[in-house]
Amino acid sequence: MISIRARLLSTLLPAFVCISIAAGFSIYFSTKAEYLARLDTELANIAIDLRFIKPEANRDPNRDPNREAPRNQSNFRIRNMPQERLNSSRLVGGMAQLKDTLFTNLSENVYCEVWLGNRGGNLKTDNLAGGEITRPDAFGNTAVFYNTTLENGSPLRAWAARFPIMMREKQAPEVILAVDRREIDAALVRLARNLIGGGLAACLLFSGLLIFTLRISLRPLKILGEQAAMMDAESLHERFSEQSAPADIRPIVVRLNSLMAKLEESFARERRFSGDLAHELRTPLAAIRTTAEVALKWPDQASPDDFDEIHKLSSSLQQTLDSLLLLSRMESSTAEQHIVTVHPAKLAEECIALHAGKAEESRIQLHAELNPSVSLDTDPRLLRIIMTNLISNAVEYTAQNNTVKILVGAEDALFLCENEAPDLQEEDINHLFERMWRKDTARTESNHAGMGLSIAKACANALNLELTVELVNGRLRIALKTQNT
Repeated sequence: MISIRARLLSTLLPAFVCISIAAGFSIYFSTKAEYLARLDTELANIAIDLRFIKPEANRDPNRDPNREAPRNQSNFRIRNMPQERLNSSRLVGGMAQLKDTLFTNLSENVYCEVWLGNRGGNLKTDNLAGGEITRPDAFGNTAVFYNTTLENGSPLRAWAARFPIMMREKQAPEVILAVDRREIDAALVRLARNLIGGGLAACLLFSGLLIFTLRISLRPLKILGEQAAMMDAESLHERFSEQSAPADIRPIVVRLNSLMAKLEESFARERRFSGDLAHELRTPLAAIRTTAEVALKWPDQASPDDFDEIHKLSSSLQQTLDSLLLLSRMESSTAEQHIVTVHPAKLAEECIALHAGKAEESRIQLHAELNPSVSLDTDPRLLRIIMTNLISNAVEYTAQNNTVKILVGAEDALFLCENEAPDLQEEDINHLFERMWRKDTARTESNHAGMGLSIAKACANALNLELTVELVNGRLRIALKTQNT
C-alpha cells in the first residue's frame, strides 16, 4: 500500500515541475516577445525616417531653385549627347545619388534593400556585400515583421512593406529593413540556460523541503500509530491526547477515543455477560449434579420428583442455549428471512393468548388495543419473536394487580408494550438490551435467562426496525417502529 508521504510526493513534485516548466516557458516567450517588439519598434522608426528623406536633400542649399541653370559647356555637352547614353548616365548618377541620400544616416547594424517602382533596379546597403534579404511572400501597404537569415548565417529581424520614399515615384517602392538579432538571440540563450538551471535547482530544493516538511507534518500520525499499536484489552481505559494533536488529525483522534470508549464498554459488557452466563449455568448444573449424585448414592431413595427436577433444570438450560444460538444468528445476520405481508394485530393476538395464563396467575390484566388495518412486509417469524419477548418481559416483571398495555398501530408505532417498572431507573435504560442483564432483586426470583430483550433487539435490527425505550412515571414503554418514523 502506498504511504501518504509517497502519495503526496508523487502528486506535489510533478505538479511543481509542471508549474515550473509552464512558468519558465511563460518567462522565456514573454521576454522574447518583448525583445522582438523592441526590434520591431526600432525598424518602424527607421522606416518613418526613411520615408521622409528626399533626393534633393544632397543638393546645394544656397542654390535658388527658380534660377535657370547656366548655359555652359557642360550643359551643352549633355544637350548634344545621344539619348541612350544620356538616359544611362542619368540613371547611374541618379541611383548613386539616391543610394547616398537614403542610406547615409543608417547605422552599420541596419540592413536595407529597396526595389524601385518605375525606375527599375534595386538599392541595398553596403553591409549586404552582394547578398540579399529574403523577401516575404507578398508585399503590401501594411508592414510585415519576420525573422530571416543572411547567406553568411547572420540572423536578422526584418521589416517589409510597400510605401513611397520619394515624392516623384509613381509606383511605391518595395522596402526591406533588417537589423542584426544575434545579441538578442544570445540573451535568449542565456535566459533559457538560467531558467533551466534555476528550475532544476528549485525542483531539487523543493523536493528536499517537501520531504522534510512531510516528515515533520506526518510525525503526529506516526506517534498516533505507535500509541494505537500499544493498546490492548487491558489498556482500553486510556485515551489519545486531543489537545496536542494537530487540527487536521484531531477529528481522527476524537473518533479513535470514541471507538476506545465503545470498545471498553463492549468488553465490560462481555465480561458481565460471561459472569451472568456462568451464574445462570452454574446453578442448574449444580442442582442437576447434586440430584444425580444422591440418586446414584441412594438409588432406593430416588423418587420421580428428583427426575422431574432434573428435567426442569435441563429444560431451562436448553432454553438458555437455544436463546444464545438464536441471538448469535440474529447478530451475525445468518438467519434466513421469509418476507410476506403481515398484519401485526393478528400476530399480537396470538402472542397475548400464549401469555394469558401466566398473566391470570399473577393477577395481571392484559389491555390490548389492536388496529387490524395495519400491515407491513416482513418476516412473521421474527416479528412474532419480538412481540413474544416484549409481552413475556412485561408479564414477568409487572407486579400483581397491575395492567400491561399492548397497542398495535397507535402512537406512530407498529407495536407498543407498556408495563409498571417501579424498580427501574433512568440509568438502567441503557442496559435493558444487554444479554443476561437483570436487576439484582429479580435475578433469583425469575426463571428467565435475561436475554429476551436482547433477542428482540437483534430481530428488530435484522428486520430494519427500531426498538425505543421510555420510562414515563414509573411505567416502561417499549415501542417497535420503522426506521423512518
